[in-house]
Amino acid sequence: MNPKLKWVNDVYLSDKKISGVLPKAVNRGDGMSFVWIGIGVNINCMPETNIEVTSLKQELNQFEDIPVLPFAHKLSENIINNFDAL
Repeated sequence: MNPKLKWVNDVYLSDKKISGVLPKAVNRGDGMSFVWIGIGVNINCMPETNIEVTSLKQELNQFEDIPVLPFAHKLSENIINNFDAL
């Protein structure tokens, strides 16, 4: 797999959108600012009408659904372990 980033927040695989990242800046008013980062991944959806969207299930040619919770756990673990490199 060779994922590519498309400005500003989309992740493409096989020239189709598979994921998106949505940052939201928050200022609490007490001088503390931070950014919430939301990540959406198409795991098991099988797009039928939109040829510009894909899923992990489709890209891996799997017939069975990919277990969502273990995937989310592994994704979170990888982000945390590689945060400094991001």
